[in-house]
Amino acid sequence: MRPPFPKDLHRVWPQVDLNEKGRVHGPSPLRMDFENYTLGRLVRDRGNYDDTHPEYRKILRQVLGRVRELGWTAEAFAKVDDSIGSDGYLRRREENTTRRVDRYGKKYSWIAYHEQAGMRADLGLMEASHRNCSDRSSEVDVDPSFPHPRREERVHSENWLAGAQQALPDWIARGPLPDTTPLLRRGVIFDEKGPWLMLDGYFTQQDKVTGRDLFCFVRAFLAPKKDEKPLVAALKKQSMRGRWLPEKPTEVYAYAGEFPWCSTYEIYPTVTMRFVTKRWTETVLRRRTHKLTVIAQMRQAFDSMLVGKEGELEQTRAKKTTQSQLVEGQEIREEATELEVTIPVCDFQWEGPTIDDQHVSGVFLAKPIAQALNLRLIPGTHDVADSQGRRATCNTSYGADSREDRQQAFFVREDLLMNYLRRTKQVLITVSWGERGAAHHLAEQISKNRAAFGETFKVFHTVRTLKPDKTTA
Repeated sequence: MRPPFPKDLHRVWPQVDLNEKGRVHGPSPLRMDFENYTLGRLVRDRGNYDDTHPEYRKILRQVLGRVRELGWTAEAFAKVDDSIGSDGYLRRREENTTRRVDRYGKKYSWIAYHEQAGMRADLGLMEASHRNCSDRSSEVDVDPSFPHPRREERVHSENWLAGAQQALPDWIARGPLPDTTPLLRRGVIFDEKGPWLMLDGYFTQQDKVTGRDLFCFVRAFLAPKKDEKPLVAALKKQSMRGRWLPEKPTEVYAYAGEFPWCSTYEIYPTVTMRFVTKRWTETVLRRRTHKLTVIAQMRQAFDSMLVGKEGELEQTRAKKTTQSQLVEGQEIREEATELEVTIPVCDFQWEGPTIDDQHVSGVFLAKPIAQALNLRLIPGTHDVADSQGRRATCNTSYGADSREDRQQAFFVREDLLMNYLRRTKQVLITVSWGERGAAHHLAEQISKNRAAFGETFKVFHTVRTLKPDKTTA
């Protein structure tokens, strides 16, 4: 989008004189981090705390001039701004909140910053964004589409902490495997008929009395039909330790209301799953080079003189300062199978300011799927509806602040996904993985007797497939 009034945008900016250290005379409406980091990002090829950069000094003078033009003066606002800043810090500590009352100088500074950023972006003076799909600044304000938090619904009630084992280490090592099958396909969510298929989920359970703790992720992947059997077989053998599965893509500076039509949402490529099928160690020869000591260099030069090479003394000194030799070493060799998959969702993790400290994260369908199915955003949510207005996805949440029973899940309507899988000749593969472990409040106690306790966690996982017109297998 181009500015409609380029003459106003590119007008001559008022400026404030700086002293020889690049500082304003008297109290400043700007604070150190804003000056260095925020304004510094408007300038190409400037290092942090480089106050001598000519373009940076120009911007600083212009921003200060614009703040003064908006009405801020040290005489009128310096003392009250200091009071607002100190009182706000104490109040946020006492109330444990991120809410704040901003200084007058800060408000005016942000106005000047965004005007500068817009002008410089329009003139092509800004650094290229690291995001190919958007040049939006990271200094964003609240999301103007005002999405609500996930809707609350408890989709899971099974006790995954059960097990006949008496001792906690025994339960961790040999406890029952959580059965996520009933979760993967639900008949009704939000009082709306499906069936619904889970494409993403995170669940935790904890019992402080027994000390048992468990978390479980549900992750979904789309794969070509031809790769179904080798992919499922490889996933069943693969350890999930260390969060082995590829992570979901994440959007942090796109507005919720821009999904799925806007270019700010990327179309993410397929990801490669690499399965090591064989690993061995080989002995190899490596050339190692080390610098000769001064004494060793002098000996070489002296030896050259003894054999009648006095004329080459300086050349010898210049060249023979290092020595190399072949040494044996060990290298790990691998054979691997690589298979391409599509992640059908993306995380929405807004990093800008929020209203009333409400976290507005959610999960969206991958953009190509939403576009192929002609889905539209349901205002105020992270969910979409089909062309007839019927809900197509459900973001659910329960016990967000609890480790005892926390649930976050994302579902898509089965008929829509089956339609997409048929058209693209793909299958849905779901991996449920997690860990049985000890409750967090036992960490110090266990660390004192670590050897006797044994393993503090056990990784588990299951793999299921869903083909068009078939149930999970």
